[in-house]
Amino acid sequence: SELITPMREMPADLPITDLDGDPVTAQSLHNQWLLVTVGASSCDDRCSKNLVLMRQLRETLGREKGRIDKIWLVSDAQRPAAALLEATGATALHVTPAALSAWLAPASGHALEDHLYVVDPMGQWMMLVLSRRYSTLPALASVIACLMFGVTVPAFGDGIKPLGPRILPRRPTVPIMSGLAITVSNS
Repeated sequence: SELITPMREMPADLPITDLDGDPVTAQSLHNQWLLVTVGASSCDDRCSKNLVLMRQLRETLGREKGRIDKIWLVSDAQRPAAALLEATGATALHVTPAALSAWLAPASGHALEDHLYVVDPMGQWMMLVLSRRYSTLPALASVIACLMFGVTVPAFGDGIKPLGPRILPRRPTVPIMSGLAITVSNS
């Protein structure tokens, strides 16, 4: 994985369309973390692996998984198979590789399709993930959790240490009986 510095803003005029050919604004993809992959509608083995990896990464976030969306940028004008779309749960959108090159860039010696791209809620591409390294799934999940929430995923060890607390902050507890406690909410 590689952090992108400086982060690259999603071009406001990126020509995105949904599978029916209706325009989708880049702004509509803001306000949510995105895991993005690029691939043809025929979805070869590399594409399938990326879609599976995106699903696995999202699931590792547990109850926080709703804070990240999976986006498949389909690089040709064809419609992916309905069964594939249903199985992956990814949102498929059409965009040409030429248009994407104004925003995303693969690592040296690789193609756009070799990676996952992490995009922050402001629409800035901020991390490149070489997706063929499946052995790094736990570490990658920890990195994404750290970036999104400022925490590590405890089940995967320390991973990257955030500047803030190591795990989600705990609410104060007040003992009410020996061995029992209730959670006090300040809200």
